[in-house]
Amino acid sequence: MISYMSDPKFLDTNESKYSYTAGISYEYGISKYFFIGIEANYENRGYVRYSLSYDTEMQAMAHVAPATSFDFRYFSFPVKITGKINLGKKYYGFLSGGIMPAYLVLIKEIPDAAISSLYSSLPQTSNNSGFVDITDKAQRFDFGMFGDIGLGYKLNERFFVDFTFRKQQSLTSMDKNGFFPEGTHYNTAGVLTARIGAFLK
Repeated sequence: MISYMSDPKFLDTNESKYSYTAGISYEYGISKYFFIGIEANYENRGYVRYSLSYDTEMQAMAHVAPATSFDFRYFSFPVKITGKINLGKKYYGFLSGGIMPAYLVLIKEIPDAAISSLYSSLPQTSNNSGFVDITDKAQRFDFGMFGDIGLGYKLNERFFVDFTFRKQQSLTSMDKNGFFPEGTHYNTAGVLTARIGAFLK
């Protein structure tokens, strides 16, 4: 997963971070070419925040270390409609789209060793694991949409493998009671997945 937190009001600069997602999925064929499906995934979204240096005219110049990493752990339940087309006897291509409700389990704020938490002046729960738990500062429920494009290969009559690129976008802001000073925060992610599955007959 390559995830990012998007907001045009960000005061600093933020970069995407590489992370992971894992889960299971089920699809039911409603015709030869179309399927409906549901997934249950565990996702580690997030982003990395840097400060900016400015010139004398207050124009942003460059990133300034240190950086703070944010991990957002979610359980997500995508519901999708998929269209598939055979590309010969073994290969097939597909497009999917749908909705993605998700529940926030944990937010880990991981500051660089050289600095304290960005929000150290606010009540938080810290521990000896090198991160600050700020889960209760954000909205727990997230609702988004996504689109997939992928390619699959039939190993035999029973099993298959496929590879998918997914673009997902939250429609609800993470902000809760103004905790994030910049305003609204929306999860955006690109997800590359590999899946092995079985045809149920």
